[in-house]
Amino acid sequence: MYPQFLSALTDFCVTARLSGALFSGGCWSTVIGGEEAVPAVLSKVCMRRIEGEFCSFAHGDGLCIACPLKAGGCWAAFWTLPLPPSSDEAVVRSYVLLLDAIIAIHLGRPKTRLRGPIACHDRRVRRIIERFEQNLQEVPSLDELASMSALTKSSLCRLFKAETGNSISSYLQILRIEASLALLTDQRLSITQVALRCGYADPAYFARIFRQRMGISAQQWRLRVGGCP
Repeated sequence: MYPQFLSALTDFCVTARLSGALFSGGCWSTVIGGEEAVPAVLSKVCMRRIEGEFCSFAHGDGLCIACPLKAGGCWAAFWTLPLPPSSDEAVVRSYVLLLDAIIAIHLGRPKTRLRGPIACHDRRVRRIIERFEQNLQEVPSLDELASMSALTKSSLCRLFKAETGNSISSYLQILRIEASLALLTDQRLSITQVALRCGYADPAYFARIFRQRMGISAQQWRLRVGGCP
């Protein structure tokens, strides 16, 4: 989670035209912005716990603000806010709220909805999707699906593609990845267990498909949605 905080603070400093830094695990990160070093006044943050939402210190002709972040055990600091009027608590608080909002965007859960609602599809396509959803580990063959739909295999494939925008096999992969997203939030399950429960006998294949669909690895997704540092 630390890299996401750093990225969020970078966005904040660019937006507000400030310098800043993150504090975590006993040391400051690389400074963001024009300053070459963290203001010495911020050593106070290292020595005592911040009481409340933030604390502020005079810094040259401006102001330096430090605040604990709401997750991940990190601290953020940014400077130089010109004095006056930024010594006014309401103004200072607005900067802290802006930082909170940008962090929330960076820590937002990845988009998990990979497909549209099935209600708008042809009833034969809906029946196949519902059949898949009932048991992702044991899915019917194409011959069985065609028989269920009273269509030839080629006709079924064309209909399914036209209705969903995906081939049958591709849509099944989407269902399996969607199912894995919920399972990955359960820290008691290993990635291999998640893969097996979603119908992937080969965890390496699951890992490859997951990254293709979600843009990140299953482990990275787990850390992001689980709020783990």
